[in-house]
Amino acid sequence: MTQILVVDDSCYSRRVISETLRTAGYDVIEAADGERGLEIATEQHIDCVLVDLLMPDVDGQSFLRQKNRLGLNVPVIVTAADPEPQTRHDCETLGAFDVLAKPIDTDALIASVEQCLILIEETFE
Repeated sequence: MTQILVVDDSCYSRRVISETLRTAGYDVIEAADGERGLEIATEQHIDCVLVDLLMPDVDGQSFLRQKNRLGLNVPVIVTAADPEPQTRHDCETLGAFDVLAKPIDTDALIASVEQCLILIEETFE
């Protein structure tokens, strides 16, 4: 089963995103902060990560930088309350697959995850 890691310091946001993905048939693992998210991503096989942009300590951009430094080959979708064009550009430059605005539109979330997973599957065929 496809494993999605949801990293968000907001319990409410984490729960909404996780339940949406579970309803869509994905196995979801949750982390309440970026540091724990990185630990999980290095310890387990994760197919896709959703990470909040604004968190204490390891925020979304720091998560992307550290993921890259560690050589983790897992796609990341960043979620942000109001992603400015520059923020979106910075995240994409760091390798984010997508940047989704909060509150999360469930259809956009599922579509982004599905596109991400299709790209991965095509890359490794």
